Formats: sequence, structure tokens, C-alpha cells
Amino acid sequence: MIAAIFTCGPMPILAQMAPRDLWGEKPAHCHAWLQNLGQLLGTDGVQAPSKITHYQRGVVADIYLDDRGTASFAWSSNDLDTTTSDTTYRIDMYPADSSALTPSIHEFNPFPGRSNYYKGALPGEVEGVESIGDVVWHHAFTNVDLSWSSNKVGTKLYITLYPGADPDNVIFSSSVAIASTSIGKGG
Repeated sequence: MIAAIFTCGPMPILAQMAPRDLWGEKPAHCHAWLQNLGQLLGTDGVQAPSKITHYQRGVVADIYLDDRGTASFAWSSNDLDTTTSDTTYRIDMYPADSSALTPSIHEFNPFPGRSNYYKGALPGEVEGVESIGDVVWHHAFTNVDLSWSSNKVGTKLYITLYPGADPDNVIFSSSVAIASTSIGKGG
């Protein structure tokens, strides 16, 4: 779901919160955003690029946010039959307009506790990883913030327009990648 929010005056980033959705539900932050401090591994077991700042493991799709304002949605269709190829899909959503800026990234509503990762594929242990309820891309476009949140329905993207923002400049492009792999042959 994408919701647009229009503000009547400048709002400091420290006061920003995700509003109630169209059905009046406050964000419940059911799906935590995890900071990527180096613990994220790709499907090949190699450490993911550090440009991925936050990620969310979902029931349907995983979402990865990077430091340039790109969101990647990834999911797989894995077949239990070894003669059928497994397929992984990825859709990248990124600003398409030249008014897009490199956003400053802010975190709100931390969850209690922290996670530690001790994986053999990592160059060292990764400790103290915070889980976050909201990730805000401040000034993703001129006078526009993008806020990532969630409730029990799923992940939400809120678009906040400040005075002077041009809604016509909030344009996203996408690219799609599909990969099929066959792990083994039945027989």
C-alpha cells in the first residue's frame, strides 16, 4: 500500500511518524526492519553489499533498502520436485526523476533487544543488530520523504509531501530479474 501525506508546514525529521492507514489502523510494526551491519548474506553465501542499509524478511517477499533510495523486493518459487527448476524473482524500485536525491536515512521505533550473528561465512561476528519499526528516507525527492513501515496487513510505504514539493516529480521506475536454477536431477 502506498499513501500520500500532505503537510501544512515543514516538519522536522525527529517528529515524523507513520499515520493511521486508510482503515484507521495504526502501524503495528509487525515486520521488523533489520540494520545491515554486515550479517546479510546473498544466496551464494557471500556477504551482501554494504550499500544495503536495512532489510525485512517477509512471509511473501524479502525487501532490501539501499543507501541510494532503491527498494528491492525478492521472492522464490521453490519446487519440491528435483526435476523442476526453482525460480527467484527480484523487482527493484528506484526514483526515476532527476529531482531524486540521495536520501538521508533515519530509524524510528526500535524494537526491544538486539540480535547477534555468528555465521561461518562472515569475516567476523556481527553483534548488536537493532530491529526497527520505521525507516525514513528523508528528502528522497525534493521536499519529499518516503517512510517504510508495516502493520498486520504487510509493509507500507508512506509518501510525505512538504510545502514546495511537486507530486509530479515523485516517479518510480522498476527493473525485473528472474533466475531459474536446478539443484539436482530426479531419477
